[in-house]
Amino acid sequence: MFNKENKTKGLSLNYKLILVMLAISLIPLAILGYLNITGSGEALEEASFNQLKAIKTIKANQMENFFAERQEDINILSNNTLTKDALSNFNQAYQASGIDSPSYEFAIERFDSYFSKYVEEYGYYDVFLINKEGEIIYTVTQENGLGQNLTGDQLGDSNLTEAYNKGLKEVTLVDYKHYPPLDAPAMFTAAPIKGEEEVIGVIALQISDDAINNIMGETTGMGETGESYLVGSDMLMRSDSRFTNKKDILNKEVDTAAADNALAGEEGTEIIKNYRGINVLSSYDKLDIDGLDWAVLAEINESEAFQQVDTMTRNTYIQIAIMALLVIIIAYFFSKRITDPILKAVAMAKEIANGNLSVEKLKIESKDEIGDLGNALNTMLNSLQNIIENVKNIAENLSASSQELTASGE
Repeated sequence: MFNKENKTKGLSLNYKLILVMLAISLIPLAILGYLNITGSGEALEEASFNQLKAIKTIKANQMENFFAERQEDINILSNNTLTKDALSNFNQAYQASGIDSPSYEFAIERFDSYFSKYVEEYGYYDVFLINKEGEIIYTVTQENGLGQNLTGDQLGDSNLTEAYNKGLKEVTLVDYKHYPPLDAPAMFTAAPIKGEEEVIGVIALQISDDAINNIMGETTGMGETGESYLVGSDMLMRSDSRFTNKKDILNKEVDTAAADNALAGEEGTEIIKNYRGINVLSSYDKLDIDGLDWAVLAEINESEAFQQVDTMTRNTYIQIAIMALLVIIIAYFFSKRITDPILKAVAMAKEIANGNLSVEKLKIESKDEIGDLGNALNTMLNSLQNIIENVKNIAENLSASSQELTASGE
């Protein structure tokens, strides 16, 4: 006797076929996708770092050339005959009757246009003529401590005084420091003005913040979040950030790993948290400028730098998901074509096992092993039906013969 129900344990053949087809198609696809994401991601990441490093190198070269030119400017200007004449004339007028005298005004009329044009043409903020006693006897702006002595209480500790003291001996460049007459940060380059036998004074140029910011603020190739900036040994900015409208020089602290490494003389590129608390790709190096202990940094937000990698990864996952859906649909219909005839054959076999030989024969369409199975079941059903028919005929014959014997015995 066969059980009327013979339930399948575990996954059905239909689901197994779908899973097999998914595995065969998606595993290689997933591996290829992973290799593509990894390889392309590494390539894009390297390209982002290289681009940032190139920008940092360009900025470093620009700043080093900028200050080399500033020192060359002051050197040429200090040896200019007109500069020497201007210092002598302004000093004579100043010593005789001060800056409000007609002789001083005459010196202004004679020399001011030259220095004013020089400041405008070469992008400086101001020019200072300082005599041997440390007195500021001329400035283009006529406001930055004009008439004051650098040994006085207001300017004695200023970096203009430092530039003057060093400038008595050689061409020099001094770092930013708060300059009291401006109530703002300022930096200077200075050089000695020599007479026939000795130094007669110092000329100093105040370097324009705008000139520095124009170089560092150029963001071509840096996207929406990229920026380059300068940091001094005190961990304060020496250029303005593109993300603020304030003056950041000597006001914005940059206490980051990249700044530390750069000021320690290291060059590198890494992912750090920047001064705004944002994860960035940072390329850094120390500038080679006499008199300045500065670092240059070029940075871009990690999210923007790796946006192409994220987009590629997302697209790959979407493609895999679409492929998986297509495979499931194809596998479903394919497995149905395989399992439906088998299920019909199983159902037929169960009916035969339960003694139902009147079950409808299978309609055979395929010419493969499943078709052979269906033909075999149909043949078996025919054989069983013939056997039963023969047995029935034999039984009927026996019954008839028995009846005849009974009748003849009466």
